[in-house]
Order: sequence, then structure tokens, then C-alpha cells
Amino acid sequence: DGRGWRGELELSRWENHADVIDFGRLRGELRLSGPVEILGVGANLIYDFSPWGVVRPHAGLGVGFAEIDYDVTLHEAGVATQYVDDADSGFTVQALLGVGVRLTPRLQASLNYRYWWAPTVKLTDPQQVSLETEHSAHLLMLGLRYRLGN
Repeated sequence: DGRGWRGELELSRWENHADVIDFGRLRGELRLSGPVEILGVGANLIYDFSPWGVVRPHAGLGVGFAEIDYDVTLHEAGVATQYVDDADSGFTVQALLGVGVRLTPRLQASLNYRYWWAPTVKLTDPQQVSLETEHSAHLLMLGLRYRLGN
């Protein structure tokens, strides 16, 4: 503590619900429904701007690896069809901003915003057509951090 820089290992699992897909000028935006599940691991490098203060703003960058599992249905002209039921694994990056509040010398509460991005996700639809996309998420996280050691 008190050095400004710190590392963080992260194991994450979350589920988003798909609602819109944008085909661009070809077909425009269409409605989707269904879960998108993410299981990931990552490492972050974080800089605490006020490492000795009670209130500690911080920023950081991270890299990781995740499996993203899609099970989504496309809704077009009143007809629902299975769009994708497939998964892919790959490289991820994230940027984060937050603030921590020291509760005790070893315990800190935090509020973090994270932008998480998987730049390449390759899937196959039910007709065996290959799809390539990206996946991103805006995350707001509350946390507690306990410092072990000195």
C-alpha cells in the first residue's frame, strides 16, 4: 500500500440479455432475445492517485481471456427464429475507473466502472453460416478489498 501501482487478478461470470443486433445498411437493427453468458479470467494494472488518502480514486487497464456463450433468438416481421446457439473463447481487454474508501487500515470499499471488450467473437448460426462480431459490456461494480500482508 502507498506505492500507487497495484495488480489485480480477476475471475468473472455474468449474463447479459441480448436485445438488438445491428446489420448496418444491409438490414438495419433487429430485435433479439436470449442470454449471453460470459466466463472470464484477467489481470489488471491499476494506479491509485491518492494511495495514502481515505478516498482513493484509481484508473487501470487489463487483459484477459473469456468464453462467451450465445443462445439468442432473432425477431423479424413477427417471426422468432433461433439466431445463434454457439460459444467462442478469446482475448479480452478492459479499462476501468473507480474510487475506493478506506474503512480500516486493511479493508477498503470501492465503486468501479469498467468497459470490457472482446474484439473478436466467431460463431456459427443454425444454418452453419460463420459469423464474426465483437462483444462489449459497461459494468458498474461495488466491491470490498482486504489487503493481506504489509
